[in-house]
Amino acid sequence: MILANKNMNGTIPTSITALTALTRLDLSQNSLVGMIPGLYGLYMLEDLNLGHNMLSGLVPLFYYASLKIMNITSNNLTGLLPTISGTALEVLDLQNNALSGSILDPSQHNLHTLLLGSNNLSGSIPSALFSSIQNLGLSNNQFSGSIPEIIVITSFRKIDLSHNLLDGTIPHWVAPNLLSLDLSSNQLSGTIPESLIYNSSLQYLNFNNNKLCYGCFNFSGGQCFLIYNSSKVLKNCYCNTCSNGCVDNCPLFSSSPYSIPSPFPSPIP
Repeated sequence: MILANKNMNGTIPTSITALTALTRLDLSQNSLVGMIPGLYGLYMLEDLNLGHNMLSGLVPLFYYASLKIMNITSNNLTGLLPTISGTALEVLDLQNNALSGSILDPSQHNLHTLLLGSNNLSGSIPSALFSSIQNLGLSNNQFSGSIPEIIVITSFRKIDLSHNLLDGTIPHWVAPNLLSLDLSSNQLSGTIPESLIYNSSLQYLNFNNNKLCYGCFNFSGGQCFLIYNSSKVLKNCYCNTCSNGCVDNCPLFSSSPYSIPSPFPSPIP
């Protein structure tokens, strides 16, 4: 059942649970209000999209083995983020709500897209998320602590942890399939790992507004080298001074604190 962008208002009727053979329910882009009813009769539901409405209350708990996609982005949901469960769940999009609490370790392994940006979530980021996730969006929350030190993360395509309270250093990830990484506006310190600087798969890289040091990347002739083009951006509040003085010879460093001019490229979709 696809009723997206139909100028619908009011609440979602509980009688919808009588449609027991329903596999897809799309009520997105309307003006629906009220709490999401218990859809316990929809045992065959695979795709639920209630995004971009004005729904309130708690995130519904779904334990159906068939549910693969849950999209309730851009509503007015509150309360604690429930445990991420469901054996078939692949995509969970709860961005742009007012959810609180922390992320509990996922209890299933098919989840490849987890989008929880622009909520009020806090706590640490579970290392279990780095086992199978391909697209992780946790920006604009209050996550704190260090980023999990997982050496090899082959599944990831896009990671957005920007605008949080993360501290510590950036892990020396080996991520051969990573296309986009945004760690901007945190409290990260230390140097930028060479494993990311020289990652040929990355199309977007943003470390802006941290306390990172660029480090010194020497090539033949002793030139100071920084990646700065249409696809990779390095800009922070502070920069270290290299022992051999190569930073002083780099024309991009003209004042203190050192920085590279804007604008930044847009993240990949």
